[in-house]
Amino acid sequence: MLSVQPGLSASSVRTLLQQTARPFPTSGAEAGGAPIPQCTLPQFDTEMNPVDQVECYCTTAVCGAGMLDAGAAVSAALGLQAHITVAPPVPSRGRS
Repeated sequence: MLSVQPGLSASSVRTLLQQTARPFPTSGAEAGGAPIPQCTLPQFDTEMNPVDQVECYCTTAVCGAGMLDAGAAVSAALGLQAHITVAPPVPSRGRS
């Protein structure tokens, strides 16, 4: 992002990364036939050891803005760009 827009502030970089993040997946393979739970905030056992969440689906409330999309972030840093699609001409009767 900074190579295409060296003047970006740290705040702008963070904002662009958050705005271009892809959503977390919400479905997929199940662990041993059991549904995969949503991730929760860190939990601790009675001796204050962290309890691992080996497999869970992230949410923006627990895991952040989403999954990083570096290409989208760099494109966003470039600013407004035109995307032009050229379609092949379609022949029509009576035209040469």
